Amino acid sequence: MQEKTNNYKNELHSICTYLAMFPHNIPHEYIKKYTNKGDIVYDPFSGRGTTILESLLLERKAIGNDLAPLAYVLTRAKTINDNLNKIIKRVNKLKKEYDQWKNINKIDLNNKDFKDVKYFYSENNLNQLFFLREKIGKNYKKLDKINNFILAIALGLMHGQIRKDNSTIYFSISMPNGYSMSPNYVKNYKNKYNLILPETNIFEQIIDRVLVKLKNNKINNLKLESKIFNKDALKSKEFIRKEKPKLIFTSPPYLNAVNYVEQNWLRYWLLGFNKEENKNIKLDDKHSKEKYKNFLKNFIVEMEKILDQNGKLIIVIGDLKNKKIKIEEIIKEIILNIKNLKISEEIKKEKINLKLSRQMGKSKEGKLINYDWYFIIEKKEE
Repeated sequence: MQEKTNNYKNELHSICTYLAMFPHNIPHEYIKKYTNKGDIVYDPFSGRGTTILESLLLERKAIGNDLAPLAYVLTRAKTINDNLNKIIKRVNKLKKEYDQWKNINKIDLNNKDFKDVKYFYSENNLNQLFFLREKIGKNYKKLDKINNFILAIALGLMHGQIRKDNSTIYFSISMPNGYSMSPNYVKNYKNKYNLILPETNIFEQIIDRVLVKLKNNKINNLKLESKIFNKDALKSKEFIRKEKPKLIFTSPPYLNAVNYVEQNWLRYWLLGFNKEENKNIKLDDKHSKEKYKNFLKNFIVEMEKILDQNGKLIIVIGDLKNKKIKIEEIIKEIILNIKNLKISEEIKKEKINLKLSRQMGKSKEGKLINYDWYFIIEKKEE
């Protein structure tokens, strides 16, 4: 029986913004078209976990992976299926631990850990955030699902706009939610306009956000299988051994288009990284043109190793106008030289880039991306 189309957007999708995220309905339609309930869906560059969540909602087994620590935490959060009361109980326990901790710990704003972040948060909020950073943020690789979910919620609340009535759901001075601003800019802007840094109870804000995000959660009571990794996608065969994904749906990083760590440096601070240390986080978003081509080739070769014989590899990726990168030509050339693969359908393209232009503003529209391309790749018959 063919599954009905469902444009319902689960609240879990919007736990935290993420540059270059695609709308939930894109993976939703391809998952429905090319897989059945119980099939394995893999996203090797999972970002904030859109493909993973849609897979679980459609009752597929989901495997996600992303080398970026922030993306790993956000993707894992999309697999939450614990009781809401357990999560609230854990936040309240953290609050009690903080109330004891603050009596014997006082942050030093001159310490290197606060060099850049002190312009964004009041001392009250920074104390709470530093406690969360030390308690769960730095331990993001070892957290259980409940603590990981709480951390993901906090990451989404790290910064955003203050309303006209001066209320806010965020922890920071008023600023965009989609990317972290420069410390010097915020310092000067704050001083120029005498802006007040909000003092809030971040634990109560986290609970409020948890209630919103899990109120109508459709995966909460389903027994679904999922595995989320924080590894190199080019080594997928090492950690995806027995599973053979029926669908690999993903969007590899654009060439030098978005610096994912720098654009999210405040969120990375909560994960234990200081701004000056972010350059040590090595991702696949910076290459020369030739190295980028080799990266895409190595990626596709690796996906061929793990793809089910009757499966599909779908790559969503855009041309880069300012880099003069023609993705269609590159992907076609790569596939032509891999004997076991072929492009199975007419290549689809969209003029307006849904992933970047809407997040980076209208002034960027059409200047960074020419097209988003959709390549549907499959194995040749044996």
